[in-house]
Amino acid sequence: MSRFYTFINPLILFPLLAAACLVYYLLPARFRWVCLLVFSAAFYVRISSWAALVLLGAILLNYFLGLRVAGSQGKRKTATLIAGILLNLGLLAAFKYGTPSISTLLATDTISAGLIYPLGLSFFTVQNISYLVDVSKKLVPAERNLGVFAAYVSFFPKIASGPIERARNLIPQFWQEHAFDWENITWGVRQVVFGLFKKLVIADRLAIIANEVFDHPLEHHGLSVAAGILCFAFQLYFDFAGYSDLALGIARLFGIKLTVNFRLPYLAEDAVEFWNRWHISFSTWLRDYIFYPSRRYLLKNFRSAVLIAAVIPPLVTMLASGFWHGTGWTFILWGLYHAVLYIFVVLRKQYLGIEPFLQKQWMKYPKIVLNFVFVTLGWIFFRANSIGDIGVVFKQLLQPKWGFVILQDKVGLANIIISGTLIAGAIVFELLLENKIKVFDQISKPVRWAIYCFLLVAISAFGVYQASGNPFVYFRF
Repeated sequence: MSRFYTFINPLILFPLLAAACLVYYLLPARFRWVCLLVFSAAFYVRISSWAALVLLGAILLNYFLGLRVAGSQGKRKTATLIAGILLNLGLLAAFKYGTPSISTLLATDTISAGLIYPLGLSFFTVQNISYLVDVSKKLVPAERNLGVFAAYVSFFPKIASGPIERARNLIPQFWQEHAFDWENITWGVRQVVFGLFKKLVIADRLAIIANEVFDHPLEHHGLSVAAGILCFAFQLYFDFAGYSDLALGIARLFGIKLTVNFRLPYLAEDAVEFWNRWHISFSTWLRDYIFYPSRRYLLKNFRSAVLIAAVIPPLVTMLASGFWHGTGWTFILWGLYHAVLYIFVVLRKQYLGIEPFLQKQWMKYPKIVLNFVFVTLGWIFFRANSIGDIGVVFKQLLQPKWGFVILQDKVGLANIIISGTLIAGAIVFELLLENKIKVFDQISKPVRWAIYCFLLVAISAFGVYQASGNPFVYFRF
């Protein structure tokens, strides 16, 4: 079992969090950020020991670069900023695209043998780049306390898979005096329970079918392939949303508010809205540091650049997203696929306007379904093990075979029924959350806590605990 996977066992996680909160709130308020830094360092060393040196190097590099950028003017500031961006990207590329021999050697101490770079590297790299850019624009002052800056980069709830926090949101919170607040504790515990349920009960159960179909695509046809694709779509969402809930909940236990990363993305009506709802901290990063700057540059430097500005920025942005997610061509194709969807929406609205027919209330639901189909088909590029497998999956999907005989033999009828039930139940569950959990607010506290206890029992009884662990999908990135 992987080291991180051990931590998300409720019997280990909740006692650890209780002990951490006790220490945190017993300390004088002015020392609590130090406590969070110590927790973060201990967590990272425990999970990925050798990579702590990489994290430390990134912290020191960006701390001094931030001071240098803040203290420079004109061309010197620009040169320092560019050098900082290139150094951060170089660090990311060195591990993500490094030689197999080095990568294999370094991977021995990571979350799983499949990882070839330090835990959370992709996340804290783009966070560091946003910090340098924001300091250069004077949106935030350069943080002069090295310890606080280190806590900002390494804060343990978000280090592995985000959310990607802007300095102006997170750094000031380390300087604030967070008094013990029972509402924070109850909200945090609730989100941790929700996160564990999404990961261990929903995502890991759906992964059984998704992995079977995508790892053996030639053995499945028609409806079985469709079931595998659908299971992966919801596995990926609940896996990542589950981690995000854990991050938000754990941070709130210490009085820290992190960025919400998901807002029911599968209810989006088009590709543009989808990216405003999916992995929000990264989507807004792409928007603010790639999409908007490239669009402004094109509109400023090229006459009649309206069409170019509608095509090039989303193309570059989605390609960057593909490169960020993975090193294979499958991720590049996934980025291009979403670029096409995004550009189509932009051009349709720009040149055809918003059709009154499509604005009718009842058309909302067909648009949601259609967009979900396109997004889900795109996950084939994201999940396929190779370029060749993409073609195989699409080919097998179109085979006119509607039974689950082979899939049932492989994963069992029970897993198929449970997975279908979980997807249906998850939709209802998420709709409740979309309404800010009004259902929970309208019932008594004893009943609410009874529900939370039931979820914990469900996590223990129905969670998928594998001997080798089942790391979060985004740990690969």
